[in-house]
Amino acid sequence: MLAENEQSNQNTDMTVLHSHIHFAMGNTAPAQNKAFDSSVGIHYGNPYMIMRLIKTNLVWGAWDVAEKYISMMEKTLFYKGQAHEFRRFLNDDEAVLADPELGRLRRGLTKMDYFSGMNPLADLELILATDPSDKAARDYYVSFMLLAKDIEGLRHYIENVPEAYDEHGDLHPRLQEVVLIYAEGDKDYCKAHGVTDETLNRYEAFRKQYISLKTNGGNPSSVMKSFSGTFWYYYMFINS
Repeated sequence: MLAENEQSNQNTDMTVLHSHIHFAMGNTAPAQNKAFDSSVGIHYGNPYMIMRLIKTNLVWGAWDVAEKYISMMEKTLFYKGQAHEFRRFLNDDEAVLADPELGRLRRGLTKMDYFSGMNPLADLELILATDPSDKAARDYYVSFMLLAKDIEGLRHYIENVPEAYDEHGDLHPRLQEVVLIYAEGDKDYCKAHGVTDETLNRYEAFRKQYISLKTNGGNPSSVMKSFSGTFWYYYMFINS
């Protein structure tokens, strides 16, 4: 019986974690779905997740559902004040849009918002197509591709999405490193797509040390730890 309870708690913990991740990504539907699952999966409910259900239903404009959860939490000792504050958003789309957290989620709602969250990369593409200004969603989107070593996807992003570059026109150092993976022989292309001289020089040092170690029978993955923070090291030596 104890083992079953431990397994149930682990499953609930994972559901809560998934809700947190989707909420941070701006993926409202699966964040709400997982919040609901985690609440019914605990005998006395999960107050933090019920607070999330207030937020997600306000984002959807499901006022009656949001009010139901607000009323429920107003009866609690520790959440009643916070829950009451959410009443100001009921039936007020402008207030929702003006709120930094709720407004971001509302602007990112898509016509194809899936509750499963089984393909977060595809969901993030939908969110960004709806609201290209969502920096958090963009960071998650790029991170997914970096972790997956999706060079073609990253190349398409760098070449076609203006938001790949910051307000100064600079490309993030990890993305500069990606450019050198697929276009190392074309310096003009690299510089035109945001690769700095500093990154070019660092790559040359990486390349020379790697070739030397391979030629002399060394072990690059263990010797080249000074490059462990680069995408090149991750791409070549870290299994994903």
